[in-house]
Amino acid sequence: MRQATALYHLKMNKRAQGLPFSTIVIAAIVVIVLILVVVFTVGGLGTTFRQIGLQQSQDIDSVRVACQTACTRLQVNSQLTTEQFQNSDYCTNPYVIDLDDDGEFSPTELDLRCHGPEINVPCQVVIDNQPQTC
Repeated sequence: MRQATALYHLKMNKRAQGLPFSTIVIAAIVVIVLILVVVFTVGGLGTTFRQIGLQQSQDIDSVRVACQTACTRLQVNSQLTTEQFQNSDYCTNPYVIDLDDDGEFSPTELDLRCHGPEINVPCQVVIDNQPQTC
């Protein structure tokens, strides 16, 4: 009987050791946030957020100023390479402009470039005696 009582007390005194549920929930949230931060900084979500923001219409005059500024930066860079020119903001930045002010974006108002006919900001850059085009 004494042995049975000792076994009973041994079982009753053993309590589960573990973390509180709230600590586990907080840890899971922290891990999710860290994963999102890493994915965003690596570029996966950064590209997605940029594409979402792309649908905001921009004023054509402010876009032309941005294009002219980008062109000026290229023109004053004495060590500019053809690859740098091709990958520059002037050649690669897409713009969305509601050209007909109807509040909607037609296919001809999406993905406009500085050198295109809609924005039409020419940029004359010469690298190794060769005029550059986008």
